[in-house]
Amino acid sequence: MKALVWAGVLASDPSASVRPPAEATPAHAKKRAISVGSYAELLELPARIPAGDPVRANRDAALLALGGSAGLRAAEIVGLVGSDLDFKLGQVLVRGKGGKQRLVPLGRQLSRVLQRWLVSRSALQAAGQLQGDHLIVSLSHRNFAGQLTTKGGRDIAGRYYQELGLPPEMWGLHTLRRTAGTHLYRARRDLHVVADLLGHASVTTSAIYAKMDGEVRREAVEAMEQLRLGS
Repeated sequence: MKALVWAGVLASDPSASVRPPAEATPAHAKKRAISVGSYAELLELPARIPAGDPVRANRDAALLALGGSAGLRAAEIVGLVGSDLDFKLGQVLVRGKGGKQRLVPLGRQLSRVLQRWLVSRSALQAAGQLQGDHLIVSLSHRNFAGQLTTKGGRDIAGRYYQELGLPPEMWGLHTLRRTAGTHLYRARRDLHVVADLLGHASVTTSAIYAKMDGEVRREAVEAMEQLRLGS
């Protein structure tokens, strides 16, 4: 219609006020998180695939854990530099949207994964192969040991998602962030904690993770049944 208006065939666009019907499926139903059990399996996959390549395995595990355990966005992961990690204080400095910075605690599991990668990364540096100070680097031939791109990160995660049997609609790097948010909410039931750790400006944004967690809803129904049985 816009083309016909532009060409002078129509004086105005009769469809301008028409709005598409509301999506029947809510966003949280379409964008799922990885289950607790499947996430643990996901972090184990790099040690097996590809076999015999510990540098790549350690890099891939670090990337997956930064998204799924620390809840970092894709751009935040590839934007990290080595000096952002502080193991003494147990935290990582993250540069988020709009130039905002936040400190994210490093859990024991994430610290172990990152320290293994740092050993491999140090070997690249000692060999004079490391380009710059970026924490997560590319291992492709075209950009070996240079900064990893967000597309490169998505491709890496996608291979493991596929091996894990996740559907294609879950293959993005943001699935890891959704997983971290959902598991954080299940662990603490505190949206303020989720908002703080993930760098949300409002708890309203974090509320989606409460809706996405099917286990929380199941526990609520079971609690209701127990209440009725006890009455």
